[in-house]
Amino acid sequence: MTETSTKHAAPEAKRPLFAHAIRLLAVPIILGWVAITVVVNTIAPSLAVVGEAHSSPMAPEDAPSMIAMRRMGHNLTRGKCVTARHTQLDTPALRH
Repeated sequence: MTETSTKHAAPEAKRPLFAHAIRLLAVPIILGWVAITVVVNTIAPSLAVVGEAHSSPMAPEDAPSMIAMRRMGHNLTRGKCVTARHTQLDTPALRH
């Protein structure tokens, strides 16, 4: 009774070809993606470099707000200052 035979074993289901190919090629697929990532990261310029090369101001230089900001900078002896700051004062007296 302890004898094992293959007569009573369930028949093995055949795997679909696509699933079998993915299983066999799993390691080469992963290595391929890693290789593509390494190549792209070494050949392509970084995002910071591209951003600096193609940066543009938030507002056009001839916009009325930019002209007024330059005039304020000149009047306040800041030279050609075109930066802006937003300061929000939050006091309990101003809350509704």
